[in-house]
Amino acid sequence: MPTPAEVRATVDTWLANRWATVVSRQALYQATHGRYFQGLWTHRLLEPTDGIEQAPDAALEKPSDQAHGWSDLITLPATMPCMLKLDAYDGPLGQGFVGVVRVKLGTDWWRRSQNHGPETWRTRAWARQ
Repeated sequence: MPTPAEVRATVDTWLANRWATVVSRQALYQATHGRYFQGLWTHRLLEPTDGIEQAPDAALEKPSDQAHGWSDLITLPATMPCMLKLDAYDGPLGQGFVGVVRVKLGTDWWRRSQNHGPETWRTRAWARQ
């Protein structure tokens, strides 16, 4: 079984390998809709745990104030090593979005976030929830 540090490193690499695509697709979405896409958690019942990848079972869900789901932004992989959500914001400094990943390690939940936009404080290192 991989160590918690190994699982977090795997998730970091997974996110880094997809982040440029998310950023470019978000730019197109923002140009078309005037705001960034908000994606709900990709997993509801199947939770990636201890490095075991799970299918994103909530990928078709949409926020109540948005007509678009994940497939309107990106194609999610068949399995993922983490849960993912995208939070959009429109603050005093402007618009942006935050990718949040979460994984269960043993009995503990861990999460980190990656910001794109003016509120740089929204990028957070791994922390136990």
